Parts: sequence; structure tokens; C-alpha cells
Amino acid sequence: MNLVSPARDGSPGTPLHSKRILVVDDSLTMRQIIRRMLEGAGYLVVEARNGVEARQRFQEQSFDLLTLDVDMPGKNGFEVCSDLRLEEARLERPLTPVIFITSHDTLIDRQRGFDVGAADFIAKPPQEAEFLARVNRLLRAEQRLSGLHVMVVEDSRATRNIISHMLRECGLKVTEAENGLKALEILKVSGKDLDLVITDYDMPELDGKELCKRIRTVFGLPWLPVIFLSGMSEMSYVLDMFEAGATDYLTKPFTREELVARISVHIEFRQLSQQHTRQIQELERLNKLKDGLLAIASHDLRAPLNGIMGYSNLMLMDEDLPEHYRDMAEGIRDSGTCLLEMIEDILNLARLQARQDEIELSRCDLAQIADEAVRVLSHMAAPKGILVAHPRGEHPGPVWVNGHRNSLLRIINNLTSNAIKFTEPGGMVKVLCQVQPDGAVTLVVADTGIGIPPDKVKSLFERFSGSGRTGTAGEQSTGLGMSIVKELATLHGAEIRVESKVGEGTQFILRFPAMALQA
Repeated sequence: MNLVSPARDGSPGTPLHSKRILVVDDSLTMRQIIRRMLEGAGYLVVEARNGVEARQRFQEQSFDLLTLDVDMPGKNGFEVCSDLRLEEARLERPLTPVIFITSHDTLIDRQRGFDVGAADFIAKPPQEAEFLARVNRLLRAEQRLSGLHVMVVEDSRATRNIISHMLRECGLKVTEAENGLKALEILKVSGKDLDLVITDYDMPELDGKELCKRIRTVFGLPWLPVIFLSGMSEMSYVLDMFEAGATDYLTKPFTREELVARISVHIEFRQLSQQHTRQIQELERLNKLKDGLLAIASHDLRAPLNGIMGYSNLMLMDEDLPEHYRDMAEGIRDSGTCLLEMIEDILNLARLQARQDEIELSRCDLAQIADEAVRVLSHMAAPKGILVAHPRGEHPGPVWVNGHRNSLLRIINNLTSNAIKFTEPGGMVKVLCQVQPDGAVTLVVADTGIGIPPDKVKSLFERFSGSGRTGTAGEQSTGLGMSIVKELATLHGAEIRVESKVGEGTQFILRFPAMALQA
């Protein structure tokens, strides 16, 4: 079995800048592009314009990797690769990984490339991130494999020893099994500790095909990568392997580099799958924790808060209460009110996210909803002497939008109550609903209040951004109201923006998409 054993120049810990790459391409532009990518990643680059120059460079020094253009005048990339393999044999060097770079990536060309020893194919022009990832995978594969556990199942002792030697040199922990039955015994004890299985296809008593089936069914390990080794490349045998549950296969003889590259790909995929599984489990845990906190917020926190506010109101009803105690009772009541509002906002955000897919939009009269909101909130504005108006203009008819009525009412309530909170006594708040020439509808809530500092505007719609401020009459703010408005606007496909000047006022503008019919 012609397995090429290790000992390339440079150990797994060798710095990247000592890795030499030969770039063979007849295009100066393409060579420069590839050189820039590789040198930017810390590799040493040598260029060759054709097969003749590549052979000369090859005779002068060894390389850790080659990139080969397929379409070149004279000898093409496949022929150049064959010549370099002969040169490696003459110089008694280990095989150098080859990445073919081509404008015509076909199955036929890939098969031809792998027949002459290709490690990978890249389409022209190479995308830097993908190209460097492929190069790093080949040159740094051994570092990623260190500490992982592989079982090698092979009835030929000599072959098993060679493969195990290769893998151990890459830092892998190797368990050997001389046949399928021995492999089953190992799986019973430590199957869940294995990261990959390499098995011969043709073995006495229990062959690789039956072993793979039992790994998938009896041991319940559908995720465990299984790579077959076989001297048979006929399509019928290949199909048998994959029907049994194979992840990949290698045809004997194969090279050390090819084996390491294949293992790296499958173990990397396995590690990504494990990482995603852990992330999903963590998200599920956090979601359960969130549900628990919301349950506490909706009942266990609100009940004592209502008690605190109730007792503070009873204290304030006592006409003989000393003034400094009255101030304290008002502080207790106002703080409790703010905390209760915060709990309600958090619950509303949670409900909103939970039912995002359930909200059904229908034809709504935005102007009528605005009338309702203004009528209710005028009572809130009265103690501060603030006028809340909804001027209907010359066309007081309906303003239709595609929306969810209660959600639209919540948007207007949040924006208007926020405007009242930050407007000085005697000021004004306007709510305007207008149909634009293109059929879109705008909702504007404008005030003559204190305005928003520029550094606060950027984070205004972010949850828990700390943008909440105290109102002009000392009203507390949770800072969550605007994030709720943003969420609801997004559900309606509406754009939202804010214009504000400190000391002059603020206006929020929402633009809703046009409906097919505007009444």
C-alpha cells in the first residue's frame, strides 16, 4: 500500500511565515492577486509562469503547498501536477498539497485533478476569505486535530500501523481494531468518546459496511463521521458505502496529506455541529429562564407593588400628615408607579415578540384611532395645561392603513404620552395623520417640549439603552416605550425617524406603506 508517511518540513507549531507556497499561473494579474492574499496572511510566495518554471522552482527548494492554474499554454495544470509528482518521487520528497484554480470547475476536471493528487479546487477569481480558509485548512490541519479520538479498523496489521502512525503524528489519540467485531467491543465501552472512525471496507467476519450500519442503528451514533478505506472505486461499491451510512471514502493507495485533509473537513463539521447544539441548548435554557422571570414579573412583583402604592396613597389622604412625610410618601408612590410601568413594558415586549407571527393586519382607520388616543390622553395632559390636538384639516375623512388596531393605538399612546411627559406646562402636542401623494401614510407626533440631546437620539429605540429621562414635572421614564414603538412599527412595515432640537421640541414620523385602495 503506497501510503506516504509524514515528516514534512515544519512541525504543527511552525509559524505561518515559514510556510512556502508556489503559485503557478500564466496570468501575471492572477499571480499578483494570489500573492497579495497569501502574503497578507503571512505566507512566503514564489511564482512560476508555466510548468517549466514550476519544475525549476521545485528542483531548487521544497514547498508546503502549490496553487496550479488548470488552463495554461503548453502543459495544462493536470500535466504539470503529474510532472511534479514524478519530480517529488525522484527527489524522494513527500507529496505537496495542490490546489487547482480554474475558470471551468466541472466534475470531469475534478476527477482528473484528484487522480493526479489534487487536495482542493477553487474557482476563478478566488474569493479571499474562502481561498485563505482552504489554504489554512491544508497547512494548519494538524493543529486542529490535536487531542481528538479516532478509531482505526483495518484487518491488515501493516496498513493499520501506517495509518495509526500518521494520525498520532498529527496529535490524534488512536484506538486500533483488527476487525469489525473488535470495533464493536470498543464501541460498547467508548463509542460516545470517539470523534471519527476509519474502517476498511473488505474485512472477514464483519465487514466495514455492516460495522457502519450498526454504528448508525444499534449504537445510535448518526453524527459520528465514518470514513471508508477501499481498494475498489467502482460506483456500485461506493453506493454500498453511502447506503450503509458512510460519511466519506478514500481509495487505496492514498497519501498522508489526503487522509489528514479529509479527516480535518469532517471533524471540523462535527465540531461545528456540536457547537450549534450547545448554543441551541443554551438558548433553550435562557428562554426557560426568561419565562420564569416573566411569570414572577407578571404576578409576584406586581402584587407587593400594588400594596406599596396603595399604602402610600392612604398616607397621602391623611390631612394631618406632616409635610416632610408627605414628600416621602409621594416619592414612594411615584417610584412604585415607575417600577410598575417598567414591569408592564417588559411584559409587553415579551408578549409582542411571542405573538409576532400571530398578528393579523387588516384595513384600519388611523385617524379614528388617533382621535380615540387623543381623547383619553387629554386628561393626562390637563394637570400640566398642555393642549393635545389632532387637527383633521380640510379632509376629515378616514386615513386607511394596513394594520393591527390595538397595536396602532399602542404606538400613538406611547408617542403621545411621551410627548406630554417631556413638554413644559402650557405647551402643545399635535398628532397628525396624512396621506402622501404616493399613497403612503404618515403619522406625526410633534411637541413643543425640551427636545432630545443628539447623543440620546441614536440609542432611543434600543431596549434597555438607558435613554429614559425624568419628565418636566418629575415623571419617571422606563426607557422601554420607544423600543415597543419600534417593534410595532416594524411589524407594520413602517419606517420611523425622529427630529429634535433641544429646547424647541421633538417630532416622531412614521411612514406606513400605501394600501392598494385609499378611501
